[in-house]
Amino acid sequence: MNRKQLSQLQGRREYPSISILMPTSRSAPDNRQDPIMMKNLMKQAVERLTREYEPKEFTEVMQRLDAAAAGIDYQHTLDGLALYASASYDAVHYLPFPVKERVVIDHTFATRPLVIALHRSPRYLVLALSENSTRLFDAVRDTLTEVTENGFPVAYEGAGSAEPIPKSQEIEKSRYMDEKRRQFFRKVGQQLAALYGDEQLILVLAGVDRHQALYREANGQPSQSIAGIPGNHDDTPAHELGRLAWPVVRDSLHQHRHRLISELEAAIGSGKYAAGINPIWALAQEGRVATLLVEEGFYYPAHIDINGKPVPAKDPAAPGVVDDAVDELTELVLAKRGEVHFTDPGSLAQHQRIGAILRY
Repeated sequence: MNRKQLSQLQGRREYPSISILMPTSRSAPDNRQDPIMMKNLMKQAVERLTREYEPKEFTEVMQRLDAAAAGIDYQHTLDGLALYASASYDAVHYLPFPVKERVVIDHTFATRPLVIALHRSPRYLVLALSENSTRLFDAVRDTLTEVTENGFPVAYEGAGSAEPIPKSQEIEKSRYMDEKRRQFFRKVGQQLAALYGDEQLILVLAGVDRHQALYREANGQPSQSIAGIPGNHDDTPAHELGRLAWPVVRDSLHQHRHRLISELEAAIGSGKYAAGINPIWALAQEGRVATLLVEEGFYYPAHIDINGKPVPAKDPAAPGVVDDAVDELTELVLAKRGEVHFTDPGSLAQHQRIGAILRY
């Protein structure tokens, strides 16, 4: 899921909207318990709906819920799953990390796992540069899927392949070859841009140092590019490229989160800082939150009072309770074009587990 698709999902407003979140197992025999867990969570959803409605009043929702659950491929799940269903919509998303099992019934879907997936384990790209055929992979963690559209893989047809090298004494062979490679990698970069547009995905280059340098010369330093994977990877399979690429991406993301926490602490002195869910809630409604930092595992069930402020609630499943005000807050910040990032448990203890860098 990309940012645009997430925004569209978060924009859906319909009651009841059911979100079922659960951890899953990638392999047998553990994954045999997954259908049983889903069945039990669906039963919880029905029990909660019957507190508010007669069964005939939520027939359409249950039909959507049953259809979504029937489409789950338990043999190819990852570490977590998010199922969404309302009277007019249903979807299942497989997550590359475990989630706490929960049933959420609200006017919107509980999209925090998808936000985390975009920021904690985001999609990224691996471009395996080669004079033979440059391959492109769409990746999440160490799982790579080769892209075979918009001309990928891109075959090199310049000098040294089917095209002969001119024999003029005025032409220095190495410079001539480099220019042809540069032109080829420029074409690769253009096709990459045409395919992904404004998604701003992290890009990992894999290939010999000279090819990586030529790609950057031809396309400029990509804004989301990080350290590359050296060596010839013409024949490296996807699973091996994933094993090499994910640690590079993971380290980069870890460093980025540490920089954000440092920026949060620096914002205290400049007056562009807030901590705690209630102050940030009000500031987010005003569109003042530029960056929201949230500890993973921080949930805040709440009633929304007459002034529009979240008041903590003991029972997340009680009618009228927002299961997680943090989830609502992340949606609000994203809708106001702010950024949301999740950090390690305990990393924001001095900031009441949730902090914000303000625009003004």
